[in-house]
Amino acid sequence: MARGGRYVQLEGTDRPRNVVARFPSLERAVECYHSAQYQAALAHAKGAAVRDLMVVEEV
Repeated sequence: MARGGRYVQLEGTDRPRNVVARFPSLERAVECYHSAQYQAALAHAKGAAVRDLMVVEEV
């Protein structure tokens, strides 16, 4: 997991914080998102922050 550090926003919406998490596979990342535990935690974040979330397969 990486959070913070220097970055350069070249396109799109700039955010004050970026977080990158690595999973064993794209499927595992999607499973994590849909898990009961993550959905319970997500319920606290909805409406509290503007978020963008994407899953990108490692090449």
